[in-house]
Amino acid sequence: PISWHWPVFVVGLFWLLYRKQYRLAVIVFGLPYLAALLAALMESALPGSGRPLLVLAVGAFGFLWLPLNANGIYYRWARNEIERARTELPGQLDAQLRHLESRGGVNGQLPSVILISFMVFSILAGSLSQFGQ
Repeated sequence: PISWHWPVFVVGLFWLLYRKQYRLAVIVFGLPYLAALLAALMESALPGSGRPLLVLAVGAFGFLWLPLNANGIYYRWARNEIERARTELPGQLDAQLRHLESRGGVNGQLPSVILISFMVFSILAGSLSQFGQ
């Protein structure tokens, strides 16, 4: 299903990590670098075309396609996990539930790790800027 998802629009990569969508998060993290490489190649072939292409590709993917498709991606992933649990553990409802609980849900530690990392980085950046004066 296609529907707008504001959290993905605002913090797309972090939402994917929070929702344990690690494979897609790696893809989302790497796509801007791939787009930058393609834009540089395009720039060398047609000067003046690389930067607009990069802005369009990254913007369209990160701020349009991903927020529109995030719910559907997560829904399909959840349905596949349920089917996988049923197939691998037939008739074992408790084992299926444990499997789904371990694979699904959210990564509860991630927001704390990101917040602490951001704070440490900010302190270090502030200390280094003071050091240079």
